[in-house]
Amino acid sequence: SAAAMEAMRTKAAQQDEEIEELRSTVEGLEHERDYYFRKLREVEILCTTLQTQLEGAEAQPDLTPKRIVTDIQDILYAENEDDAGAAEGPPAEA
Repeated sequence: SAAAMEAMRTKAAQQDEEIEELRSTVEGLEHERDYYFRKLREVEILCTTLQTQLEGAEAQPDLTPKRIVTDIQDILYAENEDDAGAAEGPPAEA
């Protein structure tokens, strides 16, 4: 009947809307995941570099706990590629 068809069309339209919302949410979550993965990767690279420096034969007078913390904070709080290698700013709140 026509009423049943209209109900099905309405339900399909609602489901299409819901699918689009879910797609948008997934895209936002993927963006956020990639953003934080890049941050973690930068910290990992820093740690590897620092470990290599610490294992080196020469003393590193500028390698202080304060510098290490500052370097990590620079990575964590960088807003764009020019700051500390992050490709994008922080993810937007969904």
